[in-house]
Amino acid sequence: GGGPVQPNLTTASTIQFWGLVDGSLETYTAGGGSTMAATGKDSTLGPDSTTASYAGGLLNTLDMSGIFATVGTLKYPNASTPAEANFLALFAPGNLTYTAKIAEITLRTAMGGVWSTTAGSQTGSTFEITQSASTGTPAAPKVKAVIKFTCKVYNTANPTQSKAITQGIMVAEFSGK
Repeated sequence: GGGPVQPNLTTASTIQFWGLVDGSLETYTAGGGSTMAATGKDSTLGPDSTTASYAGGLLNTLDMSGIFATVGTLKYPNASTPAEANFLALFAPGNLTYTAKIAEITLRTAMGGVWSTTAGSQTGSTFEITQSASTGTPAAPKVKAVIKFTCKVYNTANPTQSKAITQGIMVAEFSGK
């Protein structure tokens, strides 16, 4: 059959996303004009430890559209950086189950919409880290990961609306600091 063919991306590839959103090809590439790599961290402070999940992806700084993967969670002592080995282990190749803060895909649209896997069913969906490589230091752990995925993202403002992402592949960097 014809149609777009998923590229073979590795941790040596530029940070990017390639996938079909409701059957139409969408791509983001870091450094392509207004598109940049972006990282984030969502942490919860406990009495003596912090629990965090990490986001990596791409953001168009002109219209604020983009796509992000979130991987978690990691627990480490308060007021510290997670141990590099523990941070890297979070991104070890393997399949993850879509769960809030554990494995999420978030799609941002140019109109300010936020579409997330956490807002609805992920029956039949996949989230697989196929490769990861350290790009940081023990004091400032970072990892570059290749994630292949299929999922449904739901409009967080109106979860009856959904978009299917198929043949998704993303190279993203995640920062532990």
